[in-house]
Amino acid sequence: MNQSQLHTLLHALEIEFELKHLPSDFWLDSVASVEQATSEQAIYIQDSQHATALSVTKAGLVITTAHIAQTLDKPCLVVDKPRYVFAKIAQQLYKKTPVFQGAHPSSTIAETAQLDVSVTCESGVHIGEHSIIGANTWIHPNAVIYDNVRIGRDCLIGANAVIHAGTVIGDECLIESGVVIGGDGFGWEMHQGQWHKVPQVGRVMIGNRVSVGNNTCIDCGALSDTIIGDDVIIDNLVHVAHNVELGQGTAIAGQVGFAGSTKIGRYNTIAGQAGFAGHLSTPDNCHFLAKAGVTGSVSQTGAYAGFPHQPYKDWQKMNARQRQLDKMAKQLKQLQKQIDALSDS
Repeated sequence: MNQSQLHTLLHALEIEFELKHLPSDFWLDSVASVEQATSEQAIYIQDSQHATALSVTKAGLVITTAHIAQTLDKPCLVVDKPRYVFAKIAQQLYKKTPVFQGAHPSSTIAETAQLDVSVTCESGVHIGEHSIIGANTWIHPNAVIYDNVRIGRDCLIGANAVIHAGTVIGDECLIESGVVIGGDGFGWEMHQGQWHKVPQVGRVMIGNRVSVGNNTCIDCGALSDTIIGDDVIIDNLVHVAHNVELGQGTAIAGQVGFAGSTKIGRYNTIAGQAGFAGHLSTPDNCHFLAKAGVTGSVSQTGAYAGFPHQPYKDWQKMNARQRQLDKMAKQLKQLQKQIDALSDS
């Protein structure tokens, strides 16, 4: 990336920026950490407590804030949100494109499927009847897309992903390797000592710019649909059960589980291994800490932790008191001895 290409990208981001001390032969080919960067790599610093490392860096571009940049004589890109701009530059530097367009000879594409001419299907891909795939979508090896699936433009479908019949996926979505979307929800009914399968006939509806991490499973709805809103990001090994609704912009870390018909508000953040019981809801802008066990609906925006879930500050107090239990038990034992001694006198 030369200086002209950098300018073009920054203007496209529609942000305010300032470039300082860039040499005439400026060039970037990758990004790196502060300590390991070379003259053709970009770094970012947005926290002044890490700024001391800049004295030894050899980076070709430091993406940082105005406050930090004023102390530097190195090539700088001055912006309000360095990590965001760093991410956008890295996306361009590491952007991958297919080596061909069209379908690999080993792929099987149903005659009724409609694929834009710019779609790439790598080896072993299967696309079922009446499925529709949008422009510039890239489908990696051995992905399986069943009948009546709709996938938008500029998506990436990872290797060995399975997308079941009727699923709808929006534009600019990233579906990582091993993801299963639209598999049967966990619907069973007990009768005379035997479990009987309840057919799951809903779909999965996924919005635009959604990212789904490796080996995550999103089940189809039982009767109505499972819904993933725009701009949701989901980490690896997450389970989304039937009829769950995830609100726009929600971020979900690894190994989270949502039981059926959970409704998560917009812009919730959910840390690793949190679990949600079924048929509950949360408002917008909630944060759930790691291993939180959400057993009922949440009515107020805020941060929650523990099992069962409780407001974060209450959970902190409880944990502080738990750490004092051994000391308190010893004190009680000593007090009891003193009471007994007084009783005997």
